[in-house]
Amino acid sequence: MTHPPPTQPAMPFSGLVLALGITALLIGTLISTLSPNGRTPGLVITGIGAVLTVPSYLLLRRAWYRTVYRVTNRWSPRLLLAAVGVTAAIVAGAFLITIVLDEVLGVRVPAALLFVPGGLLVMRYYMEMRTALQINALGVKLGGVPTPWASVDRLVLSGDAAAVTVEVRRRADAPAQDPGPVPVTIPAHKMPPADLVTAIRRFGPAAVQVIRRQGTTEQRLSP
Repeated sequence: MTHPPPTQPAMPFSGLVLALGITALLIGTLISTLSPNGRTPGLVITGIGAVLTVPSYLLLRRAWYRTVYRVTNRWSPRLLLAAVGVTAAIVAGAFLITIVLDEVLGVRVPAALLFVPGGLLVMRYYMEMRTALQINALGVKLGGVPTPWASVDRLVLSGDAAAVTVEVRRRADAPAQDPGPVPVTIPAHKMPPADLVTAIRRFGPAAVQVIRRQGTTEQRLSP
């Protein structure tokens, strides 16, 4: 059985507006900081960028959730400390870059200009760390390890009322994958089995099954 190659969803219009807003923020900050007479125009451009950025980000996040089923890990101090550490490294790196540019090349660049892309990197890093299970048109990502739909045979659920363990079973004819998917345990209230079945039916091939395992008994939830 062959599967059509998955395609990445096209960038929604809100994503383009968000990129335009972030660009305006950077340009406005640059003008208001570096230009002797550009404080007022720079602040105006920065304000326009802020107006474009905030609503477009909210719309983009809503559009993203329509194309992805995502379940997050339980919050932990380790995740917070990791995010804080990455943020501190980006802030220190931004100041180091500005000092080097100023001292070596004589180019004065405000460190704040580097905080916006740095903040986006921190956000992406934190979201990746928080993601336990992600399902979209490309396949299943479990514990940070992606498996394309062409290699997925079934998803197996086990556990109790407090937590659910999810496993990805690969097809026997699937090519070798290193590293392969590993089981991930998720709080039960975050992932009702019906929601997982709906996500599989929405994004995955019809042949992919969802199985609930209790001891030695297996119950097929779909298809």
